[in-house]
Amino acid sequence: MSGGIFLIKDNDELVRMDEAQHETEALFQKLLANYPDLLAGDQMNPDSPRKWLLIAREFGVPGEDGGSDHWSLDHLFLDQDGIPTLVEVKRSTDSRIRREVVGQLWHARTVEADLGMRWNAHGIVEAAERERIPISAEAQAYAARVAAHPDHLARGADWTVESELATAAATIAVRRHGRPLSPGEHPRPLADVGLVLGSGGVLRHSPEVVADQVLGTVIGDHGGGWRVPTRARMGVDGAYVLFAIGLLADDHPEAARALADQLAS
Repeated sequence: MSGGIFLIKDNDELVRMDEAQHETEALFQKLLANYPDLLAGDQMNPDSPRKWLLIAREFGVPGEDGGSDHWSLDHLFLDQDGIPTLVEVKRSTDSRIRREVVGQLWHARTVEADLGMRWNAHGIVEAAERERIPISAEAQAYAARVAAHPDHLARGADWTVESELATAAATIAVRRHGRPLSPGEHPRPLADVGLVLGSGGVLRHSPEVVADQVLGTVIGDHGGGWRVPTRARMGVDGAYVLFAIGLLADDHPEAARALADQLAS
């Protein structure tokens, strides 16, 4: 008997399933939206296969914070860990794949989703390896522990590894932000930055020396290949105001600006 995939219909008819190209991209997009399991989650993480929830189709992506939509994603999914997954559909014969899809995803990527300090702390370790940032064995073990127990509260000696992971996460995020938007363009002019504000539980609740180490490493990092700030002030958003500024920015820009000015002063 020849190899292949067969379907037994309700009337017991055996139908051979032959591989074929999708007639249109729209048909494939609809199938993915209706049946997210078509995405091979077990190939991405065999130990914890990814499962997805569709958030939106044709999801608009602005070119800058607060700007109007400049790109569009075919699908925006969230996996079971809350990590965004961006899916673009193009036929293999479409010559725009490299020019438009790869370039577009370079712009549209989410920089912080894999850099959390608790349930996805393993993402910091993996990203640090790609960025050639060394992570100690103690910090790697700690990342695995807090990922399994995200309610863990740091205390005492924990702050040493908390600081190491937070420093790596912040450095990686800024490198991603600073890189050119597309091949051939210049990096963002981070040398002109005058204020660096850190936010997040690690910086708000840790000893002051931890915040100084994290932010000091970020503004002194030459690994991204650009000039670093020379006159930047450092601070911590201790009251978690940046979050509120982001929520207010679209509908109440004046209030958002007033809060931002207060935080920056």
